[in-house]
Amino acid sequence: MKKQNTINRRQLLRGLGGFTLGIPFLPSLVRTAFANPTPSLPKYFLSYTTPHGGIWDTNWYPPDTALTNTTQILPGHVIRSGPLVPTVSGGNAVLSPVLQAASTKLTTRLAGKLNVLRGLDFGFQYGHHPAGHLGHYATGPQQPVPGNPTPTADQVIAYSSSFYSNLNGVRRRSIETTSYWNGYSVAYYWSNPTTKSGTIQATTPVNGPTKLFTALFGTGVPPGGGTPPAPRPLIVDRVRENYRSLREGDRRLSQEDKVRLDEHLARLDELERELLAAQAGSSNAACTNPSMTGTNLQQINSIIAMAMMCGYTRVANIGMQNETFAAQLPPSAPSWSPATWHNNVAHQWRDPTVQAGLIVPTWQIYFQTVLDLAQKLDSMQVSPGVTLLEQALLLVTSECEEVTHQSLSIPVLTFGNAGGAIKSGFYADYRNLATTALGQGSQSLPTKHSGLTWSRLLATACKAMGVPKSEYETTGPGYGNTYLSSSYAATQVAGTQSQNGDPLPIIG
Repeated sequence: MKKQNTINRRQLLRGLGGFTLGIPFLPSLVRTAFANPTPSLPKYFLSYTTPHGGIWDTNWYPPDTALTNTTQILPGHVIRSGPLVPTVSGGNAVLSPVLQAASTKLTTRLAGKLNVLRGLDFGFQYGHHPAGHLGHYATGPQQPVPGNPTPTADQVIAYSSSFYSNLNGVRRRSIETTSYWNGYSVAYYWSNPTTKSGTIQATTPVNGPTKLFTALFGTGVPPGGGTPPAPRPLIVDRVRENYRSLREGDRRLSQEDKVRLDEHLARLDELERELLAAQAGSSNAACTNPSMTGTNLQQINSIIAMAMMCGYTRVANIGMQNETFAAQLPPSAPSWSPATWHNNVAHQWRDPTVQAGLIVPTWQIYFQTVLDLAQKLDSMQVSPGVTLLEQALLLVTSECEEVTHQSLSIPVLTFGNAGGAIKSGFYADYRNLATTALGQGSQSLPTKHSGLTWSRLLATACKAMGVPKSEYETTGPGYGNTYLSSSYAATQVAGTQSQNGDPLPIIG
């Protein structure tokens, strides 16, 4: 009997010198139908974070009128929630003054893949915690948290055999790219990752679109992000003959899949041409530091989405400083400089002029950049009728809340459904409004209430990615180091901490 050729989403096109290029899933070449595809498909984890904070609650969150439902999660702790329903104003779909974009971008579908979460707390004051958003609190210039250091959640996921059950075709377990404030790292893991031993140290990011592209699609660069290789033929040119052979030579390939394959090669070709043109054609600061332009942030989004579609990586950690987004403000915006942003903008969160002219539009650009990534993930199908975004969890965070260096109700967004593990389309407020108003430090603070802990958010993310508790719980229920200050712990109702290992209500 003649053996039939088969193909799966990891099949590679091979070019000159043994170079390989991943292709998207082509369902017409798979003989077995997907009766219920989502549970058996890979999952993807992405993190996008920025430092500082300073955005007023009234500018970030939807109005309280959107919180139409109440749920008692424990005696004495009632939470509120409601569906996310954008209003359309002037061509924009609007959830709040910051959470808005053109209605062609923030569509009803994407709003349905989004969660806005309020009332998630660090439970201690911690200034400048670059890796704290993913659970590593021991490194930073201010107030390390007592207890043993823990890795960041992205790395725990990336080195879990429950997440990566098969490494065939995987070029990087995870990819990090960052221009985080003052050069701090945002991802940490064991120095010996295979045995999970040694010291917990920073991973090394690959910075800038060109190096990121080369690391994932080119001949590769060292993990430290070394110099890209000498000029080479475009990737698509190197695989063109095999691409034509696959497209025209296999009778099983449907017309729909031919279009999908054409689109994939065209996107890759165009993106690489843009990157090479920018690299060769300019020596100005925007090109030598490519993370400082809006165009390059969108290129980073495209590279990561395509790499995930090809199966080259399934974990990405993106850290971008506020100055990166503020660089895109129009000339009419109040003056600022990267050197003075921290003290003259972030620490001036009370000033209505600073809030309206600098902080709000900067956060709008941050949201729209993340939305661009979500759009790209949702445009790529990993199975008939199932997009990459539906299999992914994109966790969007920042360093602090509206009061600079304060840690109650850190703004959090999620996009995606993690293969059905995450429900979406909700505004959820986990604060316990019956708690005593909280304040930390010497500042005169707005009224604050405690909610649920950050360790529960990260436990929800790990569980959604299929990682067992034994790999991320170290000091009790919840992710990693579950330390709480005594003043914060006193605001928690009985039983709250014992639930830290459970998925977040409403979305989990």
